[in-house]
Amino acid sequence: MSDSTKNKERPSADKFVDVRVVTTAAFFPAEGYERVPEKQKLNPILHRAAAALGLTDTSGYIVTVNGNAVDPSLTYEALGLTGQVDLRWGPEAGAGG
Repeated sequence: MSDSTKNKERPSADKFVDVRVVTTAAFFPAEGYERVPEKQKLNPILHRAAAALGLTDTSGYIVTVNGNAVDPSLTYEALGLTGQVDLRWGPEAGAGG
């Protein structure tokens, strides 16, 4: 019985994504990537990045991965993001003319 419980828990416990946030000014983390569970939403790392980088107003920012806008309220798993992921975070291209 305990073996079946371990097997059910192991897949979610072992699935991670290596993530960094890329802005026009800096990277978060400053070096390398932060390992996060694939079932985590994107928002938490964006909040940590904003605090670490001193970003005060990110209300007009969007997140893109490989040139495609993604919804930061979804999980990495729901977005199909695996391996090493660069979250490009900033104002929408072309905004302000």
